[in-house]
Amino acid sequence: MEHDELIDHLRREGEVLGEVPLSDVDVPTCPGWTLPDLVAHVARVHRWQEAQLRAPSADALQQVERADPPPIDQLDDWYHTGLASLVATLESTDPDHLTATWFGPRPARFWARRAAHETAIHRWDAQAAVDSPSDLDPDQAIDALDELLEVIAPRRFSNDDWSGPEASIHLHATDVAGEWLIRMGPAGISVTHVHEKGDVAARGSASNLMLMMAGRVPPARLELFGDGAMIDRWHRMVRV
Repeated sequence: MEHDELIDHLRREGEVLGEVPLSDVDVPTCPGWTLPDLVAHVARVHRWQEAQLRAPSADALQQVERADPPPIDQLDDWYHTGLASLVATLESTDPDHLTATWFGPRPARFWARRAAHETAIHRWDAQAAVDSPSDLDPDQAIDALDELLEVIAPRRFSNDDWSGPEASIHLHATDVAGEWLIRMGPAGISVTHVHEKGDVAARGSASNLMLMMAGRVPPARLELFGDGAMIDRWHRMVRV
C-alpha cells in the first residue's frame, strides 16, 4: 500500500477505535486486558511510534518513558491527542526519511504501515469486546497479512521445540487477489506468493485470513483442507 493510503487507514481505524464506548469489560482476544487497558496500550504505542519518526538518529530506537494513562474519564482525549499527533507527523514526514526500527534504519513508511495495521487489529479487538466487530478493509487485510508474515512473524517465531520435517500452510483470499505459501521449520519461516499445495490450505476473505493468522478468529471461520493442526502449530510458534 502507498504511504498516503496507510495514513488514511490509520486515521480511519483509529477514529473507529476511539468511538467504542469505554467500559470496564474484558477483551477476550487480549487476555488480561480490559477495554481501557487496550485503549491505553494503543495510545502509548502511537506515542512511541511517533518518537521513532522524530528521533535524531535512525541508528537506534528512541527510548520513551512509559506514561501512566489518565483516569478513564480523560482516557478518550489522551488517546485522540496521540492519534492526531502521530497522523500529523506521518503526513509531514518524507516517506523515504530513514527512521529507527527493530531491524535497523527503515523509511518512515515502515511506521505508517505498522501503525495502520496494529491500530486496525486493536480496533477489531475493541469492537469484539462489546459487539460484533466489522471486517478489515480487504486491501488493508492483504497488506497487513504480508506484513505479519514477512516482518512480524520472523521476529517472533520460536522453533525451540520444533520436531519433525518442515510444515507448510497455504492461504488463498477469495475476495481480492492474494495467495501465500508459508513454510516453517527449524530454520525459521519463509513466505512465497504462489499457488502451491501445503499441509493445510485455508480459503476465505482477506480479513478472515488475516484475523485467523493473528489469532483473532478460529480456523472454522474459513474453508480448511488438509491438516488443520498446522494452524495450531503456527499459533504455538508465533505469538502475535
